[in-house]
Amino acid sequence: MCSVTDCTNPVDARGWCQKHYKRWKKTGTTDAPVRLTDEERFLSHLTIGPRRKGLRKRCRVWTGFCNEDGYGSFSTKVNGKWRTHIASRWAYEHFVGPIPDGHLVCHTCDFPSCCEITHLFLGTIADNNLDMVIKGRQARGSRAGGAKLTENDVLYVHDRVTAGDSYAAIAKHLGISRQHVRRIATGRSWPHLSPPPSA
Repeated sequence: MCSVTDCTNPVDARGWCQKHYKRWKKTGTTDAPVRLTDEERFLSHLTIGPRRKGLRKRCRVWTGFCNEDGYGSFSTKVNGKWRTHIASRWAYEHFVGPIPDGHLVCHTCDFPSCCEITHLFLGTIADNNLDMVIKGRQARGSRAGGAKLTENDVLYVHDRVTAGDSYAAIAKHLGISRQHVRRIATGRSWPHLSPPPSA
């Protein structure tokens, strides 16, 4: 009989049953593995990150798996099935409270893998987009998804319009429409590169 207390299985090797012998070979002990709670598992994946300007506490950065957008991914068992959560959403729900329908967990630090509770706040998609614009994080210019021109192309448009070239000639040279040239020249498109109005 196995020498581990309360085990009645037959001996396989070293005085232990097959289950305890395999456990000893794998972990170095015959003791049952300690099961961590979801919270303990979650906290084991956090590390102190950089200090962000204007924030009192440092980020607590997720060190586990992150998705392609940089958000941490955390799995828990719900009703016997594994469910994957965005780490910052799980942290907010677990440590703060429920997230109402239609709301996001936004970051004051703008660091997707941060799970520091004081850096998280609830907001709608509109709130999140406004936060992005206020902080100047929206894609502008050639970084915008559908941009056909570079910043140099836009400066070229302004130079050519100032020199008196027609919208049609500029459009033909750049392979864009006359309307696009007009929107650039009047500052409706690429307003951050529009020259100041002449006095």
